[in-house]
Amino acid sequence: MALEDPQRPVLLALRGLGLGDLLTSVPALRALRRAHPEHHFVLATPAYLGGLLPLIGGVDELLDVSGPGPVPYESPDVAVNLHGSGPESIQALRRTRPGRLLTHAHHLVPGPDGRPGSRRRTRGGGGARCWSGTASRPTRRTWRWATLGRARSPAAR
Repeated sequence: MALEDPQRPVLLALRGLGLGDLLTSVPALRALRRAHPEHHFVLATPAYLGGLLPLIGGVDELLDVSGPGPVPYESPDVAVNLHGSGPESIQALRRTRPGRLLTHAHHLVPGPDGRPGSRRRTRGGGGARCWSGTASRPTRRTWRWATLGRARSPAAR
C-alpha cells in the first residue's frame, strides 16, 4: 500500500472483521472516498484482506487490525467506525485522538454533548449522511451515529 503523504489529511476507517464484513462495507468505503477525495485513506482491517483492496478501490493504505482494536495510529484528521456499535471500537478510535470521529452511538460512551448514549438520529438513507456530508445509498436499516471530537457537522460550518 502507499505510504502516507504528510501534506494530505488522513481518513482512518476501522473495519477489523473478516471477508464478509469487509465486502458489506464496500459502499460505505466508496462513499467515504467520494466525500474525502483529498484525504489519504487508511483502512484498519486484517492484513490477509489486503489483496482485495485494489478491487474495492479508493483505499491508499492498509493498517493491520483485527477486531475492534487497538488501532495503532495517531491523530488522523477523520476516523470512521465501520466495525460496529460496541464500546470497544469506539474507544479504540478515540484513543487515536482524531480531529473528528464518526461512529455509532452507544449508551456507555459519551456522545457529542458529553452525555453517554447521546446521538443524532437518522432513519434509512445511509446513516449520518444528512449531517456528515457523506452520501451513500439508502438502506432499510436504522443507524445511530454520533460525531465525537473537536469538529462540527458540515451544516454548522
